[in-house]
Amino acid sequence: MPVELPEILDGWWGTHFSDLPTIPHMLRDWLSDRWVRFHSLPDSKRYATTDEEQGVLLARHHALIDEMFSSEELAFVYSGGRYPGATASGVVDSGEHWKSVDFGHGRTSEVPHDVELLCLRVRRSSIGELLRNVAENHWSECLIIQLDRPAFLHPYDGGIDVFAETLEARDKLKTKYAGWLSAHPKGL
Repeated sequence: MPVELPEILDGWWGTHFSDLPTIPHMLRDWLSDRWVRFHSLPDSKRYATTDEEQGVLLARHHALIDEMFSSEELAFVYSGGRYPGATASGVVDSGEHWKSVDFGHGRTSEVPHDVELLCLRVRRSSIGELLRNVAENHWSECLIIQLDRPAFLHPYDGGIDVFAETLEARDKLKTKYAGWLSAHPKGL
């Protein structure tokens, strides 16, 4: 019987990041030596408003995916709550429950912080529609993973956080794509 993607992701995460919760937007704090943020558009513009800007955004994301991953098959993790306007017809095989995560991370509140993370297999060549949904803030808490590497990407509306395999790999990307970096002192 083939191993299901959630089990594979559990093994992958446990091997490489076992002591860290799977809270994508907080991982930059815990993996800062491997993290770099690239903005999707010039001048740190958050959302594309023209077809030309949409093209720039997708080109930047695809360039980073090509730098990070060699496999055609990737895993895409996203929060279970899709926002209005999200589409993915013809792109996904299926979204399976991976795990529920406490996004409150120890904070007390009357509002529950549990978020369901779903996962699916996606072909690298057809990931554009998923990236557009993330860029338009229809999906959040996303990860793009090649399961044979201890590295991943966290696209969000406004950019993409890269978690490279090593400090050297991160610095190489920072040099190559320096024009996509933020002027913010913390790289945000």
